[in-house]
Amino acid sequence: MTAKEWNEKYTVGMRVIYTPVMGRPKKIETVATSKAWELRDQTPVIKIAGIIGGVALSHVEIING
Repeated sequence: MTAKEWNEKYTVGMRVIYTPVMGRPKKIETVATSKAWELRDQTPVIKIAGIIGGVALSHVEIING
């Protein structure tokens, strides 16, 4: 998903689950605190509460409801 697609579908404040290391069981329930943007290498990222810097959208799942 691109940053533009994310921003069209989701809003700041959405509840998300962040997986710091893919394939590991640790998950963090938090909220999106920014719109998505793309890094120089085109990786789409967002800011989430409790984490410094942007995190790749590939590590984020939306919590439905």
